[in-house]
Amino acid sequence: FNLIRPSVLQPVAPLVRADCGLRPPRMDPSGGLVLAPGGADPSSPVSEVSSEEPLLSSGPAEQEEDSVLICAFNRCSTCTASRKQKAAEKVEKDEGCQGEERRFEGNFERRGLRRWDVFWNSSFAELRGRILTVYDVDSFEGERTLLVHVVLSAELEVVRMTETEWQLRSSQGQRAQNSDLHFQWRAPDAGLADQWVNHLQEACSPEKSPEPEDDGAAKIATGSDEPIIDPVILKSLLSPALLGFAVFDPSSMKVVLRLWSEIADVINGAVITPDTVEQKEAKETLEHAARPFQVSKSQFEACSLDETDVELNAFVEACEGFFGVLALMGSWTVPLAREGYKNAALIRQRLGEASPVASARSLLQAEVSQGVHRPGGLIADPSLAMGVVWAYRGLALWTEMCRRCAVPSSWPQGPPASNLLKNSFDHAYDVAVKPYHGVIMQSGVAVGTNFLPQWEDISHKFAPTATAVEDDVGKWVVVMDALLPRVESLINEFDLNDPRKTF
Repeated sequence: FNLIRPSVLQPVAPLVRADCGLRPPRMDPSGGLVLAPGGADPSSPVSEVSSEEPLLSSGPAEQEEDSVLICAFNRCSTCTASRKQKAAEKVEKDEGCQGEERRFEGNFERRGLRRWDVFWNSSFAELRGRILTVYDVDSFEGERTLLVHVVLSAELEVVRMTETEWQLRSSQGQRAQNSDLHFQWRAPDAGLADQWVNHLQEACSPEKSPEPEDDGAAKIATGSDEPIIDPVILKSLLSPALLGFAVFDPSSMKVVLRLWSEIADVINGAVITPDTVEQKEAKETLEHAARPFQVSKSQFEACSLDETDVELNAFVEACEGFFGVLALMGSWTVPLAREGYKNAALIRQRLGEASPVASARSLLQAEVSQGVHRPGGLIADPSLAMGVVWAYRGLALWTEMCRRCAVPSSWPQGPPASNLLKNSFDHAYDVAVKPYHGVIMQSGVAVGTNFLPQWEDISHKFAPTATAVEDDVGKWVVVMDALLPRVESLINEFDLNDPRKTF
């Protein structure tokens, strides 16, 4: 599992940094790229990379063309760790706290919140600034499996249950930010519990507005103008130890390779490419519109049928048109748009058999009556229901993201001082899609979000002025808030809300 084909990494070869100081990678006899450092255990999720030993090893048989391959698509873990350390030092300086106060780790026990969750599981957590990483620990072999990797914010609060038990949950009655945090913590004694609660409360406190600095100080805070990739997230896409039992399913490794390929597309500036002439026309209509959100608003308004139904012909056309809006946002939306086209194709396959007016209720009911789905929301794939369910989840993601970007009042503690788009997308993903993604997909999305642009850099494409952008996007959100509950109601009515997670 420590072999990645060079063809997967070849598209990102131009991004290799000249100052990495890495020797060329070692190629095994079958043509794979050996990613593990010499003498290190590649399966260990907590193994450290020595600064004295290069991450990649070389042999006498290496060719010159192999020297441009690298195990990370943006930069090696050593470079990343160095720049993140600088960023951490900057944060510590700004907030007047020492480095040891910003880092805390240790073993604890966790238990789910459902009635049948009666057993406590051994776990390990690491808190670095606001970044919380939790592992499940094998009681016999001591191996760790990544459970959750999340950035804490003021939307979460720490609730003390007993002297030794506590819980992280949403504050002010807001919807849960991260479903993977739905468990109760327990420390062996009250003193350790106090330390954990204090550190977590500090990590969940509102962010302080940064003070103006000169350009030199800004360079120290970010390390460079390029995105910083978290090594923990990077390792979860490379190390089988972090994938748990998923490594025994060959499909999971295919998913990892596909994620690397899509991340490479994002880096190389890929564009959304429709498959049909109709899809291309729908996309370009909004992509070239002066006020694309106004056009999309009108298209989604036409999807309502009767008082509670949805007309699927109009729904698919509106979805395919919205991909033109995504195209304006940049290459980071390409992987998500591809999934959107797949969902639209699943719906269109069934629409070919329907009348010009396609009732979502009638078609879903007919599919359910055929017995193709199983009880408990276990829907068949491919099917109309699969297309509708994932199209709904995708639109819920974009709606929540746009709400946070264009409606300042949607932030309980006020909009973030920086990275509005990334913060908005992270929140929307946690609410709409993350509950249905496994650790591999979550890691892939977490890596991809490092390439999100600033909202100010793309919002000018949606309207001539900032006020007009907020007005257009806000009205589009209102229309989606009326349409999406209809779709959700139909999904629940026919027991089609599939609870299963992807890889």
